[in-house]
Amino acid sequence: MKRYSRAACPKRSALSNQAMSVDDPVLGFVWTLKANGKVASGIDVHWRALIRRADQLTSAGQGGGIVDALIPRDPRTIRRLQRDRVKYELSLVRARGAGERQKTRDLLALEKFLVSALAMAPPVRVPYWKAKDFLKWLVKALRVRGSDVYRLASQTFPLLLEQDRSVRWWQNQVSELKKKQKMSR
Repeated sequence: MKRYSRAACPKRSALSNQAMSVDDPVLGFVWTLKANGKVASGIDVHWRALIRRADQLTSAGQGGGIVDALIPRDPRTIRRLQRDRVKYELSLVRARGAGERQKTRDLLALEKFLVSALAMAPPVRVPYWKAKDFLKWLVKALRVRGSDVYRLASQTFPLLLEQDRSVRWWQNQVSELKKKQKMSR
């Protein structure tokens, strides 16, 4: 049996990301045993998953180029691929940390929105806005469909308008922003 080095067995291959965008959270393939659903392990599991995915694409008529070059030609590897089809199932999985990257992107977009909304806020009598007072104003302004803040949210961050956000939700988001800023220093 041929063993592959770590360099030849990439955990996440270029093929697995080929048809998916960078923003797509599904980034990798894993083998799962059909009998019990557990993730298979081994030194060449990721390489075999890549070959199996190439086989699936070729049989679906989407082969060509690099995909066809990955299909094994020697009889021994073809037999192993056939055994793998019976024993294992190829599953798409979310890469570790993908949710965290998306959360960071959302927080950055939220921070830009908050800065723009603060510029639209009416002037206050005290020298500065208190955070809770600003967030109360923001919640009220987002509830009015014709307001400037509502239009800004619909253009820059439309996810905010899907639900009615409370002041407490906004406070939690601001605290998450502060944590991210501290961690990045």
